[in-house]
Amino acid sequence: MMAWLLFCLLSDSKDTMKKALLLLMVLLLTTSLVACNTVSPPKNMSPEKTIEYYFKQFNNRNAAAMQSVSVEELGNMQSTFRTLVYVKVIYCKEESDSTIVRKYFSKEWYPGASDIALVHVAYEICTLDGFVLDTEIRGGDYYLVKDNSNDYWRIVAHGIA
Repeated sequence: MMAWLLFCLLSDSKDTMKKALLLLMVLLLTTSLVACNTVSPPKNMSPEKTIEYYFKQFNNRNAAAMQSVSVEELGNMQSTFRTLVYVKVIYCKEESDSTIVRKYFSKEWYPGASDIALVHVAYEICTLDGFVLDTEIRGGDYYLVKDNSNDYWRIVAHGIA
């Protein structure tokens, strides 16, 4: 493709040159959009801080930042964000008993994990659907993984406690 682009730019034909310039502009625009949409989480966060960061970004309606600390694809969050009034972490505590952490973790979730953590979380979520304001307390266990000691924690699984 690069050879074709170079050929078109060096060509004498104005139409071919216009097409090549248009293609080049589209490639540059796409590359810049992808680069701008990439978010890196803050460094050296503990598993608890990672969960708090995730929910803070949820409250800020920042799907790219949420995705940066999640292994699974979050998909389109716009419908969720549209009804969200707020979300607030009430309780966030890392499990200190490594036997419990390893007992329920499945290597199938993330085979390359060099380290795993389990965080117990409770949060309040408030949504507005039409004229109905709904507030509820939810909770669950969040498993986080690290690829190596220099990597950051990422959420790999969560469920209802």
